[in-house]
Amino acid sequence: MERVQTGSRVLDAALAGGITPGTSLLVSGEEGAGATEFALTLLHAASLAKEGHKAMFASALRSAARVRAEVAALFEDGAEAKIEVRVLRSAIAPDDVAELLAGLQKGDVLVVESADSLAKPGDGWSVMPLWHELADAAHAQGVVLLLLHAPGTLPAPVEAHLAEGADGVLRFSWQDGGPARRRILVISKLRGLAPVLGGDHVPLFEVALEPGLGYTISMENSVV
Repeated sequence: MERVQTGSRVLDAALAGGITPGTSLLVSGEEGAGATEFALTLLHAASLAKEGHKAMFASALRSAARVRAEVAALFEDGAEAKIEVRVLRSAIAPDDVAELLAGLQKGDVLVVESADSLAKPGDGWSVMPLWHELADAAHAQGVVLLLLHAPGTLPAPVEAHLAEGADGVLRFSWQDGGPARRRILVISKLRGLAPVLGGDHVPLFEVALEPGLGYTISMENSVV
């Protein structure tokens, strides 16, 4: 089966070659832990694929210039020119989904920033219809969809429903240990790739962010 590579050989190996087209992922992370860098690295990998996949970053939080500046700082190969950046208005409606996914095909990657920015002020539940429409449309078109989310910015029941409606849930966090804090990635759910979530074990990865390389996996563990 075709896979969309993540930009990390270690993670791709754990995922049987990468992410299945049409997969929707909720990617959450503490400040600076690597969630956005992971998303940008996935877009970078897609933009370099020999199949010519499209890579789009759609933000309701930041300007296109700010996003491109972060891509340029993370990579050294002019990646900012290969990744399409779109600015979204806050609280876009489900009817806007078709326009957002227009022109994207199987194997393309779309990153949306962020869940709380797309919700109507004071109504976190308003993001749910949009998330369902996005996930269903991305699945139908074979597009890999990532929704970035900062934990705690939406009510806990809303966050739980976002995770329930996603094919996969990736969580980036900081872990204290030894002489320095470490960035950790936990994959708590990934539908269709049962081997990586076998038994009672949850895959735990140590993350490194390296200029010019983006997101890398420095070690793989398994925790109960």
